[in-house]
Amino acid sequence: VDIAVEEQASSLTFLHLLKAIILQPLHEVSRFLEFKDSQRPELLWETTINRFVEKFKQTRLALAMTDMEGSMSIKRRYGDQESAKIFRAHDKLLCKHLAECKEARVIDAVGDSMLLAFSSEVDAVLFALIVQSSLRTHTYLAQIPIKVRIGIYSGQILSRDILQSRDSSRPIFGITIDTTSRITSLARGNQILTDNRIYKKASGEISAHPPPELEQLEWRSYGQYFLKGLDNPIEIFEVGEVGKAEFIKPRDSRKASSSPFDSRRAYH
Repeated sequence: VDIAVEEQASSLTFLHLLKAIILQPLHEVSRFLEFKDSQRPELLWETTINRFVEKFKQTRLALAMTDMEGSMSIKRRYGDQESAKIFRAHDKLLCKHLAECKEARVIDAVGDSMLLAFSSEVDAVLFALIVQSSLRTHTYLAQIPIKVRIGIYSGQILSRDILQSRDSSRPIFGITIDTTSRITSLARGNQILTDNRIYKKASGEISAHPPPELEQLEWRSYGQYFLKGLDNPIEIFEVGEVGKAEFIKPRDSRKASSSPFDSRRAYH
């Protein structure tokens, strides 16, 4: 069990003991108290709690969130049947490039949006760059055109071992997920936005070993942005191919702004 989880579990020791006294027969409680922690038998309820905690762990992952721009307009313009074909082609393209990554998987997919997990920041950025390039040159999707906004962020999440397990359940908790969503909300279609930490971890390696299918890349800073739920602003970067990516300063969204939020509304 991860240290953070162990600390959380150990903080419940007094609660465990109180629950044992209230719910368990006296002879079982007394037997429980006779042993040191390393020797005592586990009570039934304690075993259940420990097994639950052991299923999850603190994991550091890079997350990418994709969202199709103007999906409602596409449905109105093309109708349900043709729109379904468009959406399937979009999903197929993303999943094809995701399968090319060493350790990555879909965490959640709702409508035209996907939440993806990667074992490294470099893989997340390369995936996003190649997806945007493929969308711009796809014989079918480029004619519509389909434009996707992508936000990338990395951090700790409380999760199942999602990169190895076949269980498709998404992480059960993590501000990293919310932060990724807020960064994505700043982006336009054909734009990849991320933060200073991703820039520092990925830019050097990608510059040293650029993918042959991509042209010249640029990282551009747009300065500090305030994200609802975070105490401090973060520096927002765009990465993309020169002359092809948007490279437009992000507009403020409902949950991300270049100026501080009103403190009375910051957590709504």
